[in-house]
Amino acid sequence: MKENVMKRVLVVILAGIMLFTTACKKADTQPAADEGIISFEDVNTDKVNLIALGNSDVPVGQYSQEIFENLSLWEGIQSKISFGANVKEVLSQVEEASVDCGVVYATDAATATDIKVVCEAPEGSLKTPVVYPVAMLSETKYPDAAKTFLNYLMTETALSEFTKVGFTVAIDTPATETEYTGKTCTLNVFAAASLTEALQTIQTAFEAKYPDIRLVFSFDSSGTLQTQIESGAEADIFFSAAAKQMSALSKEGYIADDTKADLLENKVVLIVPARQ
Repeated sequence: MKENVMKRVLVVILAGIMLFTTACKKADTQPAADEGIISFEDVNTDKVNLIALGNSDVPVGQYSQEIFENLSLWEGIQSKISFGANVKEVLSQVEEASVDCGVVYATDAATATDIKVVCEAPEGSLKTPVVYPVAMLSETKYPDAAKTFLNYLMTETALSEFTKVGFTVAIDTPATETEYTGKTCTLNVFAAASLTEALQTIQTAFEAKYPDIRLVFSFDSSGTLQTQIESGAEADIFFSAAAKQMSALSKEGYIADDTKADLLENKVVLIVPARQ
């Protein structure tokens, strides 16, 4: 009796080992589709039904299109695109898992909580530098205050806030903080949406040091802000997420060119919902 019981136990154990071994082999040979999204190239496969991208008139959308065009994938993903008016809308779609993935700036991904970064844009796929130029508007009523703020953006105090959220500093030498003896005023700062977190933190420190200068921010896509400036919106500073919009405004005479500086650099990444 005991011998029969032992045989049955042994059979059960051996069967369990065989099943475990088989399962492990299947896991090792599982198709790539079960691995999830791991690259920009995966967007053109059945791993992705929807991808969030910026509109064609905003920098993040233009960078995204350039990447997929250089990877020869742009035409093939047209039916999968869910457009956003700016990078924050793209990020929101991914955070809410209403899409399978999205393309945003590395800095936006760094400050988000419900997404995962899959990868950066493949080498050679993005030839346009992701630079952030800033300048004073030529028609500002408060040039001294505007130059004071521009100078402050280039100090170590401000630059450290940009680097905290993932930006790379593009200028060689930080500026020294200056004094302001002008009159009390309000500066309207038009800035790319991807700069929101860093600039809001900088605002607190700047207004504490310069209580006579109040900052009012308008955050949106650089393309939208460009259009608003061209339509007569009152702006004193323009901080763009791309050189294209700054160059256009410069050619049209809106920018005080001697104040323009390419201040920051960024990267473009592919993200997925954290619970993917």
